[in-house]
Amino acid sequence: MRATGSKVFVEQEEYKSDSGIITTLAKQGLAVFRVVAVGPGDWNVFTGELKPMSVKVGDRVVADASVAPEICITKGLKKLKYRVIGENDIQMILDEDEDVR
Repeated sequence: MRATGSKVFVEQEEYKSDSGIITTLAKQGLAVFRVVAVGPGDWNVFTGELKPMSVKVGDRVVADASVAPEICITKGLKKLKYRVIGENDIQMILDEDEDVR
């Protein structure tokens, strides 16, 4: 699987509470995702240069879950669920020690 342009494939992260309840990390419509694939970026129409992406595979990002359509990809017998978002729809990149609650 490869993303094109400035598209980003992400998986929504889950949070396990102390009591064992598994939920998604979401706050006010925003959700935390882990980046699994990144496109090469978009071309600058004025200079003809490729604008590099600001995210990379493995980054944790916050984005609006309502603008991230879910797709299912079958790989062998596995069904993998991802969401596809544009780089411009990413609100922030989280550091490893940061979380949204």
